[in-house]
Amino acid sequence: MLFFVFFSAFSLTVVMPFINVLFQPETSASSTVVDQPARVQQPGESNLPVPTGKLPDLRRQFEQKLNQLLASRPKKQSLTILCLVIAVGFFFKNLFRVGQAYFMAPVEQGVIRDLRSQLFRHYQRLSLRYFAGERAGQLISRVIYDVSVINASITAAINSFFR
Repeated sequence: MLFFVFFSAFSLTVVMPFINVLFQPETSASSTVVDQPARVQQPGESNLPVPTGKLPDLRRQFEQKLNQLLASRPKKQSLTILCLVIAVGFFFKNLFRVGQAYFMAPVEQGVIRDLRSQLFRHYQRLSLRYFAGERAGQLISRVIYDVSVINASITAAINSFFR
């Protein structure tokens, strides 16, 4: 699941260099690298680094390496490299999406089985008067719908936790 998240971020990271290579005019290899101007420290600011997660730093490093690689090559070769990188990135992203679905299926089925077992035990403890007032189709429909809603919310919570 974490690899799926990583390759999803990867696929978004690669799109901007692709667009830059496509729409920037042809220039010499040495002039395509753009240096950022030095930042002037404002009064009251500290020189301490701002704490960030490792993923944004890794993404920034990947962007810099990719831009350096593309800037040193002709436009056609840069597009070829980018197309290969994008194809490989999307392949792994979709591979891990399938893996995520494959490994989450037993979890989802286990949740459904446990919920249905608990509901069945609960229905067995109810009095017969409760069942006389309800139609069997309504009870079954309610159980199926409620279990599927709970399953969907648990699955969404697990997926959002890892993303």
